[in-house]
Amino acid sequence: MAKNNLFFELGFEELPVEANRLLREKVQELLKSFPEKFRESDFTANLYSTPRRAAVFLEGIKLESEIISEEVKGPAENIIFADSKLTKAGEGFIKSKQISEDALVRRDGFVYYTKKSGGERVEKVFQDLFLKCIASISFDKTMKWEKTGFLFPRPIRWITGFVNNSPMDFIIGPVKTDTYTYGNRSLSSSKIPVFNGYDYFEKMNENYVEIDFEKRKSMILFEIEKSAKSLSLALIEDEELLNEVSDLVEYPVIFCGKFDERFLNLPKEIIIAALKQHQRYFSLKRGDESLSPNFIFVSNAPYAEAEDIVNNNQRIITSRLEDAEFYYKNDLSHDMAYYENVLKKTVFHEQLGTFYEKAQRNKKLAASVLKGLKEKEGDLELLTLISKFDIATEMIKDGKEFTKLQGVIGTHYAEAMGYDAETADISREHYLPLTNEGELPKSITGTAFSIADKTDNICGAYVSGNKPTGSKDAMSVRRDSLSLIYLLTKKKMNIDMEPLIEEALQNYSKTELKQEIADYIKKRMEVLFASYKIPYDAVRCALYGETIVPFTIYTKAKLLGELKSNDDFKDIVGGLKRVANILRNEKEKSVETYYDNQYEKNLYDAGFDVKKKISEFLKAEDYESVLKNLLSIRKPIDEFFDNVMVMDKEASVKERRVQLLFFIRGIFLQFGDFSKIVFESELNPEDVK
Repeated sequence: MAKNNLFFELGFEELPVEANRLLREKVQELLKSFPEKFRESDFTANLYSTPRRAAVFLEGIKLESEIISEEVKGPAENIIFADSKLTKAGEGFIKSKQISEDALVRRDGFVYYTKKSGGERVEKVFQDLFLKCIASISFDKTMKWEKTGFLFPRPIRWITGFVNNSPMDFIIGPVKTDTYTYGNRSLSSSKIPVFNGYDYFEKMNENYVEIDFEKRKSMILFEIEKSAKSLSLALIEDEELLNEVSDLVEYPVIFCGKFDERFLNLPKEIIIAALKQHQRYFSLKRGDESLSPNFIFVSNAPYAEAEDIVNNNQRIITSRLEDAEFYYKNDLSHDMAYYENVLKKTVFHEQLGTFYEKAQRNKKLAASVLKGLKEKEGDLELLTLISKFDIATEMIKDGKEFTKLQGVIGTHYAEAMGYDAETADISREHYLPLTNEGELPKSITGTAFSIADKTDNICGAYVSGNKPTGSKDAMSVRRDSLSLIYLLTKKKMNIDMEPLIEEALQNYSKTELKQEIADYIKKRMEVLFASYKIPYDAVRCALYGETIVPFTIYTKAKLLGELKSNDDFKDIVGGLKRVANILRNEKEKSVETYYDNQYEKNLYDAGFDVKKKISEFLKAEDYESVLKNLLSIRKPIDEFFDNVMVMDKEASVKERRVQLLFFIRGIFLQFGDFSKIVFESELNPEDVK
């Protein structure tokens, strides 16, 4: 028995790469959540996309959702009927439910009616879902190209759709479904008739369109590696570039080019950037890892004249590299003193001063970090200048495709000026990590300046009124926060961020923002550590206290997460929540520690013993031993609650027992707030937001 299928293609002018990626992601989400009521057991959903089209093919669908009859209880009979006739309320009721009086059944003092649902056509449901999907995409830029005002990044040119062999009736803006598509633009602009979803795939192949993004990507990679091998070279891998190029062509054709070897005197990062950023060329390397003057590029023209294409592209890249060569030579004609003066005139942010002032703030914070780590400062004045001087160079300031090399350029220039490699590398290292999973700085000085730079960036954003919101993050506070937490965690550094934030804010005389920024950093920890599969509640427990030491919080939270399935842990957390509830309206005081009740005495003795032991473990940062000892209090806590009434009628007894619980709770709070731990049965949807 043949499967029912639905085929749909949306055709448009070539989409920008980012817009195409967003469209693909959102439509993929739509397909994953396609309603179960339209799925057969062998249902499959596939998405295909090129720069010029997005196509969907659903197989194993139900043409119509099942009709379900359900008896629904209505209002009381005396409201709907009076003397066996409909009341005004009754008339309104049957009208609102779109039923007749005969459809009402009177039983047990109430009226009942049969409600039918289902019977929806799959074609109509798909149309509604697809239009909602398009409307939900936050494209960077959209345009109006016709009178209806429909917004999309590029004009929509055609729509093709079938349910089995029957054409769909679909309208987007002014464009209606038809029974044709188009092939590769470089070969023909003729309409190609389509009769159903199955013949579409064959016709795309015949007309040089590879509609599957992943297949197109594999084709490109295979052909590039094949071409590189023929030249005894290897591809310098770049997944980002490969993804981008795969979204720029419909049928990839590989070409090889070569630039003048004199340009190899430039730092290889400059050459690779020139090849990639503007022209989308792939760089190649020799066996000794040195850069080759050969490069590879991808075209969308299967039958183009190879010689003309290669010559034109070689001419273009020569022009780009000549620009880079000019910047390079011109920049190296100046010394550090020159760049220091330029930095003093270059604005970092209108409310935060110049880049020179920014660098000086970094220097103060870096000095504090190094002092706290008991590390030598070195020549901080020189390191501070080298860290930021390339911002004032022509390569970064006016080089367009080279601006992403900020830091890397500074390191190359500093070495060319005669500074030793470690000193020069401060320019590159102080930006690391660029993301919350990127390369880390290796030197302690580079690490200190990275911490300083990111902390000042975060605080500067709040001071200038650019704190992150749900939709905006103009100064990349999220990125800097996650990168900073990642750095401190992966480097296992016991650095408290709170005094660092306070010091950074002192530079702006805005210390009142400290708590707000600290709270934001804590939220970012939840986000980052969740990506490490650490439960949010374990992080919240570990965050208790006045210090913000990411590595310590990570270590504690990881141990807590691993303990959540432990029965002793569950039991003791339950006991501590009970303690927290009892103490909610109580005040901690000093009372005599004399207990005539054996269960009180046992709990106090156990707590006293554990408190003494964990003080040493806390100093040694042996948090596993701390938890092990805390769990040992489970039995005396259980026995205490099983046999003792805390809220005793006698005030002095009640007070003594309340203060005992404060004592026990205080021991656990040295590790974290265990009342924040949540088990599945207690989950509140608000907790996981």
